[in-house]
Amino acid sequence: LLPVFVWFRQRPNNPVLRIFRSAAQIPLGLSLFIIPIVAEAIILKPGDDYVTYADTAHGFWLGMVCFLVGFVFVSMGDSFWRGIKGFRWPALALAFGLFLARMWPVETGNLQDALSGLESASWILAILGFGSVYLNHDSALLRYVSAAVYPVYILHLPIQFMLSYYILPLELAAGLKLALLLVGTFGIAMILYEIIRRIKWIRPLFGIKFNNEKRQLAAVETP
Repeated sequence: LLPVFVWFRQRPNNPVLRIFRSAAQIPLGLSLFIIPIVAEAIILKPGDDYVTYADTAHGFWLGMVCFLVGFVFVSMGDSFWRGIKGFRWPALALAFGLFLARMWPVETGNLQDALSGLESASWILAILGFGSVYLNHDSALLRYVSAAVYPVYILHLPIQFMLSYYILPLELAAGLKLALLLVGTFGIAMILYEIIRRIKWIRPLFGIKFNNEKRQLAAVETP
């Protein structure tokens, strides 16, 4: 795939991107990007295992599709962000409606895989759309959490496994277990991030740059 990425980067006005940029200017035009995610679900038919990504062909190909779609989004530049702002409400309505349909005991039959892909893609576009409106500005908090994304991504899974080992066997309501797992995973990951970003030699191992250390520390300490 590297030659394809290089070709895209060297030719920002190539015919493919021009088509996608034109689609982004049309109402609901960004729904075009839902098609490959739905197609993957229809072809591989993950069924009830749609969220099972590890060690499955579905997980591999869905990750590949999302990676490629994300690369196209970034390559589109401002045209994507302008288009996604107008698409955020339709995407949210579709995602929430499909979520309710999935929670309700409705028989979807052969449509289950397609609807799962459609719901997933709609949530992604809705989140990107609202993020472009409410998170597209500079602030100390956003600089801080942006720097924490990759370290927390690396740390969260082993923390989640460790907490699950102790929390899941407890005789507690499922909702309470989930809350403990979410809060514990996020809290411990952020504590470890605070430790890691203060140790210079370990920062690169977690994707933290050397040159933003003072800025990130100032972002937290600034009232």
